[in-house]
This record gives sequence, structure tokens and C-alpha cells, in this order.
Amino acid sequence: MALADYLCYRWGAAEETFYTQSNVFRQEHSLRIRRESESTTRYWEPVTADQVDWVREDQLGEFDDLFEQASNRSQGTGRQGSS
Repeated sequence: MALADYLCYRWGAAEETFYTQSNVFRQEHSLRIRRESESTTRYWEPVTADQVDWVREDQLGEFDDLFEQASNRSQGTGRQGSS
């Protein structure tokens, strides 16, 4: 059914796949399997922009330089994350 929906530009449930008895495992969930049961639990919930208060207004101007430094460091050779 998922394939027919896809070809008709109808989107079904997010966990649906083209295969029978196979579902997408969502990235922000963990899977627990016990003898005869399984369950998923959401372990990560992203925050919205209005929930972030860890950056001060005076620090925003430093972002471009710091981002470029981090980017250059990650493209270099040797140990990642070192100054």
C-alpha cells in the first residue's frame, strides 16, 4: 500500500515502508527487545529556538570566526578537536 500511496503522491504514516512487516526505526528513539515483546522509547527531544537561552547577545558576533576556526580544525590532519 505504501508504494501505491507514494506513486500517487499521498504520504502515509511516517514509519511506513514499501516492505511488508517492516517499519522505519525513528532516529530519536531507542528499541528494547525482550523475550516476546518490543517497545520503542523516545530518548531525544529537540528544543525550539525560544527555549535556548545559553547564548548571550554579545556573543553572537563571535560566531562566524569561531565557526571558521572549528571548520578549519576539523579539515586538518591529526587529532580532531584540538586547538
